[in-house]
Amino acid sequence: MKQSLFGACVHKETGKKHINVNKECEDSVAKSFCSNNGVISIALSDGAGSYEHSLAGSSIAVEYASKTLSSEFDAIWNMEEEEAAIYIIEKVCLPMERAAKANGWTNESMCATLLCVAKHPDERFIALHVGDGVIVSYSPGEGCSIVSQYEHKLASNVATFVNVPGTPYNIIRKRESVASFFLSSDGAEPYLVPPGKVTEPVLLLQQAAFVLSERELEEYMSLLINSIQKETHEDDDFSFALLSDFRKTRIVFDDMTEPQLCQLMDIKSFPQNRKCQKMYAFIVRELHFHPQGLSTRRLTKMLYLHRESRLKKKLDIMFPGEYLEYTKRRVFIR
Repeated sequence: MKQSLFGACVHKETGKKHINVNKECEDSVAKSFCSNNGVISIALSDGAGSYEHSLAGSSIAVEYASKTLSSEFDAIWNMEEEEAAIYIIEKVCLPMERAAKANGWTNESMCATLLCVAKHPDERFIALHVGDGVIVSYSPGEGCSIVSQYEHKLASNVATFVNVPGTPYNIIRKRESVASFFLSSDGAEPYLVPPGKVTEPVLLLQQAAFVLSERELEEYMSLLINSIQKETHEDDDFSFALLSDFRKTRIVFDDMTEPQLCQLMDIKSFPQNRKCQKMYAFIVRELHFHPQGLSTRRLTKMLYLHRESRLKKKLDIMFPGEYLEYTKRRVFIR
């Protein structure tokens, strides 16, 4: 099965408190796709800064969590809830323990959180959350919803970690028509998803996944992080992970207001070529406001092509994923 049904983008940046002491970002992010079952997964882990080898712990956590969820999705889905959560956590903790033993470290020195989501083509999803951070879903017509958010019951700097025995967890397994999932570490969480509330930038970011290429989406994430840092002086590490179902592109576009669409068009391309950006924006707007589609002849003229036979190749280069549909000499958003 092709990965083109889904998209995934992950991004992390080092916080100023680590830059100032010449230290790496201790967050880790990963994505995984299994061609056997068509499942895609994303994972994010925040290495605990007070532990010496937390970066190694977070990198192992995201690698094994994302691969386990994508390759063993059906087996995990069929387990009892507690069994499923413990199974995923053990799949993460065993390689962490092996790494600690091989390097002469303690298990505690690799403490890290874990957030991960996997989606099956039949609309089932599995989410697991241990420690700080937040998982948000977006469904057109319903908006954004918090899937899981960590609640500090003790001091705000006290968290739980995936490699601590008996650690609290939250596992969610549902079958829902979700367009995208967004994961954030606790660096940006207070500003993007304060307790119980999802802000407008999170909605726009999830919609952006259906307009921007993966490279442009990472640049947009970086701009968002820079904006938060300037406004709040937050010095923690930042990490995001985004999973999108490109089959929902048509209804995502239908759900956008014109100001939202225009804002995304301003982001598109960060323009290296202003003429190309304007053309892209024009075509997207035309497709958005003409659900019946546009004729291939008209689009060929818009792109200044000499032959209609070149149109599909040109559009496939301009648009991420496979969310354009070509039928009877017309082009639609899927």
